[in-house]
Amino acid sequence: MLAILSFVLSGCLISLVPLPSSPPPVNVSGNWSEVYAFSTNNQIVNFTLNLTQSGTSLTGTFNIVTPQCIQYSITGNVNGNDINFIASVSKNEYFSFTGSVYGSNWGMSGQFSCYYNGVQTFSGAWSAEK
Repeated sequence: MLAILSFVLSGCLISLVPLPSSPPPVNVSGNWSEVYAFSTNNQIVNFTLNLTQSGTSLTGTFNIVTPQCIQYSITGNVNGNDINFIASVSKNEYFSFTGSVYGSNWGMSGQFSCYYNGVQTFSGAWSAEK
């Protein structure tokens, strides 16, 4: 009987030990003004992002700054530190972004591809800072 009581009490004590807290969820909402894409064909695109995050879902706008100003709509998601989104002006013209968020939600980087009429026209690396 003493062995059973000791086993039950030790189980109770173990359950009182607090579990480690998980890190706060990544939140990429806001204006991202220091955003660059470096394509494999040596094009550099300067753009801005305005993101709204609700849970893991993303919406917002993507604005190409140079050589002309074009605004794309964003839909995507955040899963842990991974970020994925599509910036589209139409179903035939869009950018696909994948990457990671780093620091205290102050930076992101990854890979992108640009598509026109279903054909990948160029791709490369991108980075963003608030």
